[in-house]
Amino acid sequence: MNGHGKVHELALLLPAAGALLLLPPILDIFDVPGTILGLPTLPVYIFLLWLALVLLGARMAFLLDRAAFPPGQNDATHIASDSDPPKGRS
Repeated sequence: MNGHGKVHELALLLPAAGALLLLPPILDIFDVPGTILGLPTLPVYIFLLWLALVLLGARMAFLLDRAAFPPGQNDATHIASDSDPPKGRS
């Protein structure tokens, strides 16, 4: 499998992993009376998980876009092909 396929599979897995990490059994682990830098543990966990999911999603979007349009090719080459004659006055 090429790199594009692996990134595509990971991009599909990311929302599922995020949903699993927000299920009550996992949240119960962080629902403790302690604090992190003076903040309750559970909101810190949820915020850091959200931040990680956003950053990973952005990275995967970049990699998927890069795989769809490799360097050296611009979008115009994908829109118009050489076999299409230019349209203009006859």
